[in-house]
Amino acid sequence: MRKAPFAVLMVFAVLTVGVAGAAPGDDDSWTPPSDARERVERILKDPVFQLEEPTPGPAEKMMASVREFLFRVFSRISAAIALNSFLLTVILWAVIAAALLGAGWLIVRLTRDRSAIPGSGLPTIRRSSRPTDRERSPEDLLAEARAAFRAGRARDVLRLSLVASIRALRAAGYLPGNRSMTDLEGARALEATGPTDLRAPFRALVVSHDRLVYAGLKPDSGELDQALDLAGRIVQGEPGAGAAR
Repeated sequence: MRKAPFAVLMVFAVLTVGVAGAAPGDDDSWTPPSDARERVERILKDPVFQLEEPTPGPAEKMMASVREFLFRVFSRISAAIALNSFLLTVILWAVIAAALLGAGWLIVRLTRDRSAIPGSGLPTIRRSSRPTDRERSPEDLLAEARAAFRAGRARDVLRLSLVASIRALRAAGYLPGNRSMTDLEGARALEATGPTDLRAPFRALVVSHDRLVYAGLKPDSGELDQALDLAGRIVQGEPGAGAAR
């Protein structure tokens, strides 16, 4: 914005002050104050009252070029659309087609994902063809415990021996079918209602299992051998006889 009018006003104010300060009756002989020229020059030299616009910097020049370029581009586009309504129709249909294609792709993607994840949206877990411990007989579990003993898997030896014993006692009617019952609760139930010859072997097996699982005390081969022997006696129903391995 140009500051020239304001500078002229400032100069006029200086001169007016000089005139107003003159003595009455001295209008014909009035002369400017001695420092009037100096004050006017100082006012005109002040950057605030420069008559020229400040030179734009590189950033301002770049922004001006960008604005001019965009203005030309949109002007040409507007002119082309105004001259050819068919072009405007094609553009509108192209935008609509792109939106429909995007929506269709999204629907197909979601439908395919849902079909791959049935039910509650959780991944499908295929059931193993191998029977679980609940579906296997006590004899099969005991045989696997002996195989684990030969492979040196102490935890599997005690777990399978205990499960085989519990299955055998339930099948014989000495333990209830309550699956939430712990092994110690089973030992107490067996002591209350089970045969006398089976109480001590089962409790010893429970103690060996819990020492490894809960106390972290690793048994030696002698303890594992004894656990297999106790489980074999319970499964075979012959407390006085040893089980061959």
